[in-house]
Amino acid sequence: MQSPFDAMAKALIDAALEGVCDVSLQEPVAQDALYSDAVIDPRAPTEAITARGILGRMASVPCVIKAFATVPTAFDVDRCVARTSLRTRPRRSLE
Repeated sequence: MQSPFDAMAKALIDAALEGVCDVSLQEPVAQDALYSDAVIDPRAPTEAITARGILGRMASVPCVIKAFATVPTAFDVDRCVARTSLRTRPRRSLE
């Protein structure tokens, strides 16, 4: 079940990058029910994405964004990195 913060963070990421990136929310990354909050695949020229501020600069390259409601512990960061490394979906190339 999503927390209100989690739902709000995902909605903000999706809205902020609308039109310049493909955003996949709650994407499964492994068969044991691990999910990435937001998987970002840029589809617009870099200048159009970076004009969206710090989130745009982060999203100017394919990435996974995790929103933490509180300061993450070392375990939280390790788990986030593990989810990112388990992601096997091929990324599209920018042309």
